[in-house]
Amino acid sequence: MGATSQSGQAIEVSSAAGATRPARYYSADWQRWQDPQPPEWIDPTGLLLDRHLASDRADATALFCDEQRISYRQLQQSVCRFAGGLQAIGCARESRMLVFATDSLEFMACWLGALRCGVVPATVSDAHKDHHLRYFIEDTACNTLFIDAEQIDKLLSIADDLPDTLQRVIVRGSAALSVTALQARLGARQGIDTDALQARGTTSFAPLLRHRNDICYMFYSGGTTGTPKGITHLAHDFVIVPERHGAFWEYVPEDIVLATSKKYFTHGLWPGLLIPLYWGACTCITRGNFNGQLLVQLVERYRPTKLVTVPTVIKLLLAEVEQMPRKPDFSCLKFVVAASEKMAPELFERFHATFGVELMDSIGSSEITYEWIANRQKEFRRGSLGKPVFGVQIKLTKSEEHTSELQSH
Repeated sequence: MGATSQSGQAIEVSSAAGATRPARYYSADWQRWQDPQPPEWIDPTGLLLDRHLASDRADATALFCDEQRISYRQLQQSVCRFAGGLQAIGCARESRMLVFATDSLEFMACWLGALRCGVVPATVSDAHKDHHLRYFIEDTACNTLFIDAEQIDKLLSIADDLPDTLQRVIVRGSAALSVTALQARLGARQGIDTDALQARGTTSFAPLLRHRNDICYMFYSGGTTGTPKGITHLAHDFVIVPERHGAFWEYVPEDIVLATSKKYFTHGLWPGLLIPLYWGACTCITRGNFNGQLLVQLVERYRPTKLVTVPTVIKLLLAEVEQMPRKPDFSCLKFVVAASEKMAPELFERFHATFGVELMDSIGSSEITYEWIANRQKEFRRGSLGKPVFGVQIKLTKSEEHTSELQSH
């Protein structure tokens, strides 16, 4: 299997699957890569949490959440409490739970707790308006809603139009006042705060195994091509995605990962929570909305080794640094990658000149679960999207109208 001819020109090489792939687009590492075969039955939270409890990672930091430090043992116990609480209030296997909230420890633990007891969480941005919330409740046919107290007014404004399928509401934050207000409007529906929900469970909950082709969780599309559409994802993601990206981007247990996108978005959830947990690393989450000042604070406080972000945040960061009397210490960063929108060439140059680390570009989509073309530490080019992620084949096609599109398989 070769990569270039003696003249230095790209040649064709054969992949493990037997197909011929151009070496200039598919790296030698890609050619050698073999996706792991997911077992027929999968325990997602076992892969992310339980297996680390028998190792030296048990008391290592799993999450920095604003001022809190949460170990793998503590996170696993919180997940078990939420799983038991969800089961105790009547959440059935395969039922939907809509999550309308920003990042928090309770959000993360309840999302993982839903996986553990077989409930399917569907996450959407809490920036949506009240009529959007009603649409998501109806579209998912969820019987459970997880919502931040700050968003309660949106729910109250549509209380008279809620479908009968919604049976219970879980409130995070300012819970006593919010649940009291809710109960007056929810009728027969149950309202409960996250503290009371966790109290219904215990620190031990036997996980429900999922078939590798079971629907485990959902995202929604961004709505750029019309009404947002639900995207279902399967249990085998919890093996395939972290193995591919962990190898591609060299995740290790010593990593501290900061992803600026919120966890309702695949660009926040996978690199900023699930992949680090799979590899026994640490991740940082915050309830704050990212701007340049907050990013500087978090980098200097937690010293992340990997930063996963978007061009808008990069622009805000560079603008913030220009106004600072001192240059912030970003020497901890070993890998920085952005996605979601096109970056101007000057951003790459300014970022490297400011921080001494390359800013890498990538592209992915919720429909494919995560990235499908990206730069990486071993191989990158400024201004390029990179090369196919391990396990992903890319085909460039030309339509009858002579327009081109990328198809990921």
